[in-house]
Amino acid sequence: MKKVTLMVLAVAILGVAYAPALAADVHELWLGKGSNTIKRYGLFDETDALNSTFIADLANTHGTRGIMQVKFGFDNGTVWTTNDGGGAITAFSTQAVSLGTIPGSAAANFGFSIPIAVNPNAPAKRVYVQGQDATTSLYKIVKFDKDGNYKGDLTPASGLVVPGLGTAGSVMGYSEGMEIDAQGNIYVSATQATNNAIIRLDPDGSNPTIWAENLRTKPQRLRFDSSGTLWYTGANNEVIRIDSPGSSPSDTRNYSFSVGSPRGLVFVPGNDDRYYVALPGSSWQRLNLNSGALDLTVSAGVNTANAAGGFSPSEVGLVIVPEPTTLALLALGGVMVMSRRRRRA
Repeated sequence: MKKVTLMVLAVAILGVAYAPALAADVHELWLGKGSNTIKRYGLFDETDALNSTFIADLANTHGTRGIMQVKFGFDNGTVWTTNDGGGAITAFSTQAVSLGTIPGSAAANFGFSIPIAVNPNAPAKRVYVQGQDATTSLYKIVKFDKDGNYKGDLTPASGLVVPGLGTAGSVMGYSEGMEIDAQGNIYVSATQATNNAIIRLDPDGSNPTIWAENLRTKPQRLRFDSSGTLWYTGANNEVIRIDSPGSSPSDTRNYSFSVGSPRGLVFVPGNDDRYYVALPGSSWQRLNLNSGALDLTVSAGVNTANAAGGFSPSEVGLVIVPEPTTLALLALGGVMVMSRRRRRA
């Protein structure tokens, strides 16, 4: 059932506009799988009331290794997916329509691609993807614009040297996670490094340094919460918060899983006390950020026989996808928002 609401958010009074905060929109949870399928679940609304019902399968051209909403400004953008069975990067609309391979995918020359990060603060609005160069077999980060056009390599295809990194020649290797802070700095999990490190780069890809090392486990997926604190999923089946970085970092284990290492991590928009993780086998779970307590588990057979259905532990992505929202700027300084909200009967 769909309900369309039209709200006047701001009016100009003596040339000064007042704009109260937007209410949260309805969202879906998308779970990428290794079997060329994305599972759509929903729905949860601004109260974080979740209906965990399986919605539909979304066919992909490859198994999903990374998945990220590419969003700039008020539009909902698109959802990109990467894979380790080839270098192709594909995109979908937030209405679950396949948009095919992004225009710059071939020019990026990936043998395979993994994490995706979005920098909404950069003037040029860039999207970064890390993966293996098809020619050199070394790892690099590539730049795209919001439309998927290739904009060059951020780090060299010949390999990025990070002083002190626990890899051969201190060269950046395979990574499971990448994130960008409010200043545009880039963080990469050094999944192959022996010193359990996270790499930090300046926004232009220069000055590669070890931001944190000797972490309690190998870092995989990375996510910032709204306070700017970095979280990671660990190879020892954990979700961990980094309280302070460095060579002897302070961190807090939020939860430890018995079924395997979480392969996806995403926070609930506007509600940092909840996050979701995807687990090897056939489930995703929602946890309380502060207590680490599980408060929701969805596994194969829940609500439908075609729910999670199992997935490869090495090929999983998890993203929260919003319902479409259209903003229109009107004359005389007024701003109106038409928000299309979906409810389940």
